[in-house]
Amino acid sequence: MASGGGAAHRLHTGPAAAQRLPKRLGSKEVSMPRIEKVGGRKGPNPIDVEVGKRIRVYRKRAGLSQTHLGDALNLTFQQVQKYENGINRVAPSRLEVIARVCNVPVSAFLPSLDKQRNGAGQLPFNELKLLGARDLLVAYGMIKSKNVRSALVAIAKDLAD
Repeated sequence: MASGGGAAHRLHTGPAAAQRLPKRLGSKEVSMPRIEKVGGRKGPNPIDVEVGKRIRVYRKRAGLSQTHLGDALNLTFQQVQKYENGINRVAPSRLEVIARVCNVPVSAFLPSLDKQRNGAGQLPFNELKLLGARDLLVAYGMIKSKNVRSALVAIAKDLAD
């Protein structure tokens, strides 16, 4: 599950690289470049980070610990942490399991599909960076009464105006 494109790469072409690869593919000659790791590591891919943030939000909303989600995926909680921090990429098969466990569609984790959801723009995940926002969301998810949740939303909207 490790991110394969995290480090800088240099493409090597030429006679030495071509000797290690097939000379012909069908009727065309090919010389495929070899990829070699050079230099330091880049940061996590922004899409992987966003997917990880969404995993964290939906996991907490479902009332699951990293350990419980890891158990469902047959992984350690440390691997779940790496997913949530965007350090490791999540395979589609694992994303499917996470979606089922959190009771959300797989598309909820994919930022590229935000604009296709009911004509709406991006989901408000940037607001979750505000101090206390995650705690508020988790507490909201634990409220059983639909009427109380509706009242809380109305109060929040009134306070925002």
